[in-house]
Amino acid sequence: MLTCTTGYKLRMQIAKALKTRVTAIQNTLNQYNKHATALDPPRAPITWEQVVKFSQLAEFDLLRDTGNQLHNKCWSIPRNRQAMGKYFDLEHSKEEIVRCNVETLRLRTKI
Repeated sequence: MLTCTTGYKLRMQIAKALKTRVTAIQNTLNQYNKHATALDPPRAPITWEQVVKFSQLAEFDLLRDTGNQLHNKCWSIPRNRQAMGKYFDLEHSKEEIVRCNVETLRLRTKI
């Protein structure tokens, strides 16, 4: 019974988070469409259906037409982004080890 309750609570938390994120995405989309028409030359507006079809942030081409040559930046190279992700995963794992050591001591004390 505990598993069902926990699963239900988790589903409710996920649903609430998604509802919050959907509103934020829709607000951002409205802002983008408002500003896209003011550009010279104007950019095509993006619909909600197009956003839903994007499977990854990498497919989001909003910054491609800005003229800032963002595709030449070192952080835009997929290999570099992958390396940064692994670096931050490694840094976070060090924090996790410290936290696990603390929890191990607490568990040992409780036993």
